[in-house]
Amino acid sequence: MNKKQKKALKESIKHWERMLKPENWQGRESPLGVHCLCCMTFVFCEGCPIQQYTEKTDCYGTPYYDAEEAWAVKDKAIFNKHGKKMVKLMKKILKEDY
Repeated sequence: MNKKQKKALKESIKHWERMLKPENWQGRESPLGVHCLCCMTFVFCEGCPIQQYTEKTDCYGTPYYDAEEAWAVKDKAIFNKHGKKMVKLMKKILKEDY
């Protein structure tokens, strides 16, 4: 993983961790790609460390869609469950230097 990928992934982890804080529930940030540095940096997922790990585009194969759906219907408990899984996955990718 190069410096650009590491930076984007670290910032994406921070983004998800901020969304999981109770005081940030349904705040300015959302799970959408416009708030994710990986999505903003790697157009069409080209070079995205998450995509390289899962070998799928658009965060398929991750907890993203379950978390995003829970966010959309304002189910905080389900969002937290899947959001924490998303953070765990991204930290694993970062640690493995995929």
